[in-house]
Amino acid sequence: MDTSSYSSIKKTTMKAIYTYLILFVFLNVFVTAQATLIWRGDTSLLFSAPLEMHPDYDSLSRQISDRLRKATLKVPSTACSRDYLAEWTVLNDSIFLSNILHCEDINIKINLRDIFPSIGESRKMFAYWINGELYVPHGELLIREPRFNSLFEYETVLHVENGIIQSYETFHNRIERRVDFSWGVLSSFILYNTNWEILPDMGNRWVDVFVAVQPNEQGQFESVIEEYTFLLKAPQTCLDEDFIRDTNNIFIREVIRVAKLVPEWNVIYQRGEILPNPVRVTFSERERRRWVSR
Repeated sequence: MDTSSYSSIKKTTMKAIYTYLILFVFLNVFVTAQATLIWRGDTSLLFSAPLEMHPDYDSLSRQISDRLRKATLKVPSTACSRDYLAEWTVLNDSIFLSNILHCEDINIKINLRDIFPSIGESRKMFAYWINGELYVPHGELLIREPRFNSLFEYETVLHVENGIIQSYETFHNRIERRVDFSWGVLSSFILYNTNWEILPDMGNRWVDVFVAVQPNEQGQFESVIEEYTFLLKAPQTCLDEDFIRDTNNIFIREVIRVAKLVPEWNVIYQRGEILPNPVRVTFSERERRRWVSR
């Protein structure tokens, strides 16, 4: 398939589900914000989960869920995977957990003393357990994908040690190149150009291949990020052989070969770096019959 054929496929597929938004499938990116941060007089979203850094988080999470469910009959939204919204407050560079709210009704709150008896009469819990980076988006919303992640114009990274902000830096996120191809277009392009003769018979199973493509500044293929490139066999039996990371695997190798033929990729900068573009392709005998017959 040449570039013109690629363009024709683009026109037949539903418009613009940009591939970088599917990074959640296999890259370490942020889920929909379920926390807020009060800092320097502003309340911002927080694309981090500081409570999950607590060494006893599993126990705390169960306590929080139990108390919230007893307080209401509301069923949490599927977009609210933790059942709760956490509010954090910065005082003199120290981070405190100031509220835990029901994700569907913010008027329902947990008494923090019930979860953290050590705070006594205090209304805030010093988050001494936070170590690492917290991500605070702000500015214009550049792109929004309702279920998973959003990209804001600016993003501030807080460097935290033992609950105290040591330093911070702000990045200007931007979209340099946005390709109007959907997940289906990219998958179809790769399946069309696959050399099916070299692929073994899959029987009743199918094979999902995930490849992370790193583009250059011009939107051209530059490399593959092996850390986020793998294969899954399905139906899965939870065996080690169903999960393969070897880039010499014949299916993975074939996807990489064809990915190099894709004429253009998204170029989106987040925190100073170009985001990888994810590729997901499902191979099966049904797909073989479909594409070989063309």
